[in-house]
Amino acid sequence: MVDKRFFLLLLIVTIFVVGTYFVFQVTRTPWIEMFELKSVDMRFNIRGERIPSPNVVIVGIDERTLMKIESEYSDAWPWSRKRYALLIERLANAGAKAIVFDISLTNASNEDPQGDLYFIQMLKKYPLVILPGYLANSSTYSLYPLKEKKALASNLRYTEFAYKIAGSPFAIDKSSLYGTYKIIPPLKMFSDSTWGTTFYEIGPPDVDGIFRSVPLVLYERYADEKGLPCFFPPLAVMGTIKYLGLKQGDYYLNLDRNEVVLGNIHIPVDSDGYFTVNYYGAYGTIKNFSAIDVMENYSEDKLKTIFKDKMVFIGYTPTSKGLYDLRPTPFYQNGPGIDIHATIASNILQRDFLTRFPYSSLLYLSLVIAFFFSMLFIRNIYKMAVLGGTWIVVYLLVCQYAFAQNVWIDLFYPTLSFVLMYLTTLIYKGLREYREKKTTKMYFSKYVPSEVVDKILADPSAIKLGGERKKITVLFSDIVGFTTISESLDPVQLVELLNSYLGRMTDIIKNEYHGMVDKYEGDAIIAIFGAPFSYEDDAKRAVFTAIRMQEELDKIKEEWAEQGKEYPIRIGIGINTGYAVVGNVGSEDRMNYTCIGDAVNVAARLETLTRKVKKYILITDSTYEEVKDYVDAVEIDPVMLKGKTRPTRIYSVSGEKKGI
Repeated sequence: MVDKRFFLLLLIVTIFVVGTYFVFQVTRTPWIEMFELKSVDMRFNIRGERIPSPNVVIVGIDERTLMKIESEYSDAWPWSRKRYALLIERLANAGAKAIVFDISLTNASNEDPQGDLYFIQMLKKYPLVILPGYLANSSTYSLYPLKEKKALASNLRYTEFAYKIAGSPFAIDKSSLYGTYKIIPPLKMFSDSTWGTTFYEIGPPDVDGIFRSVPLVLYERYADEKGLPCFFPPLAVMGTIKYLGLKQGDYYLNLDRNEVVLGNIHIPVDSDGYFTVNYYGAYGTIKNFSAIDVMENYSEDKLKTIFKDKMVFIGYTPTSKGLYDLRPTPFYQNGPGIDIHATIASNILQRDFLTRFPYSSLLYLSLVIAFFFSMLFIRNIYKMAVLGGTWIVVYLLVCQYAFAQNVWIDLFYPTLSFVLMYLTTLIYKGLREYREKKTTKMYFSKYVPSEVVDKILADPSAIKLGGERKKITVLFSDIVGFTTISESLDPVQLVELLNSYLGRMTDIIKNEYHGMVDKYEGDAIIAIFGAPFSYEDDAKRAVFTAIRMQEELDKIKEEWAEQGKEYPIRIGIGINTGYAVVGNVGSEDRMNYTCIGDAVNVAARLETLTRKVKKYILITDSTYEEVKDYVDAVEIDPVMLKGKTRPTRIYSVSGEKKGI
């Protein structure tokens, strides 16, 4: 039976563990936090370099570029804006999807106003550029001349890109967010011409001067005072918004859930809106190219190879003498800020989110471990020492393994808590044993020889864890005659044939025309165009998909014929455009993103109708109205579909219009 002293020991251990966590986690003692952050740097370097998103690249304004522009064109820094215009034109023609400048353009050029006009022309011609401004606190802003303040008051286009707020904005603790009094945006003629604007500041470093976490939301007090949207995304997030084709309202801030949401990407942040950057390696891990090569040296074909469908960040490099934008990270002491912006964008695109294990869970875990080791220790001090040391080694390995899986488990706090618990328990046990031995010696020395007392003192044991309604285009396809084929094949051949067919058709739907395969039902395919994201050409892509599927079936049948197989099959395809409910449907154990509604049922009935009318791509009039300029289609007799009170007008599609 365990005595009261043992429970006293557990109480002391509990007080130390909880107390340690309260001091180190709740108060966030800076010098203690620094030790934990240094352990993160160590884990980054042990983990080594990782592969960033291939869709994020950097165009660096390096020393070679600066020297070439100055020596050959007599254009010393700051450049004429026509250099930036040339960069935009070259990158846009190469197929870049977003161009993000990490360069302030808040003043007009007095030396080359024509360069500014050319720059504006390129911004309007290629609406894929994000320009940043800088931040001014209230004291700095108060020094601005009245004329400049009036100009800034009319230059508020950046507020169009503010986050939508999930829940009540009044519930947000604005004082805890990264904030400023005023964003000083790019010059108004630039702001009004470019796709989007924001700010370029990365935010404050950690207590030791290293940038590990950055704010993904900025609170602007000026906009708040004017009753305008006042929570803004930083440069990397804005670039990603453009790259993903999101619109205002498709991205929002939800601090109730500690996340920033970009479409279907949920980015974890802490309660203050800070995001932990998951660095890939030293500068150069994210591909970077010299600006002079982009402007002059690379051919158009090479530019397309490098920059097609890329998010391009333009900024200073470590070799840009005199252009200081150096930020220390876990991998380097003098890296450029542009690399941090690009890393954040890559994190978002690849969902490479480094999440910190909850403090409460660590506390519970530490308590369990403390109790476990305390029970061992109360019985055997040497076993406790060995197992305690082993536990620390194992915990270090677990922390490193978790870090490799993008989970940051605090290393320093729990280890320190354990050490303090160990020392406390050791002191308590030592004092208790000293007192017991003293009492034992005093008691037994009266009755037994000193040799026996020594043995008793040496070994006392010798005595005793929704949906939405939206317009979509639904495609139903089914193999006509598949039952006949299935009866002539053995199960292995049947599954192999079906997998090959479904794979090729799915590739057309997903990769060629960017539809969503909702589900397979045997040999039938149900696809959605317009969910989860809607585009103006949803119906067109759905019908073109159907045409390609029929063409692909002809190729498949030719391949079968070459193998001596003759399968007289066709694909029946029904397409309808209309409104349906789209969302996650199912039970708590199994959810599917799918569509429900009359628009879906009509497409299914059209597919069934193809067998009767011998026309294998049928579309409704709602779809026809959106694609009639792109496809050859003829109206067939209206049909009374089940559940309808009037006949439905139906068209048979034979192919794409020539010359379109």
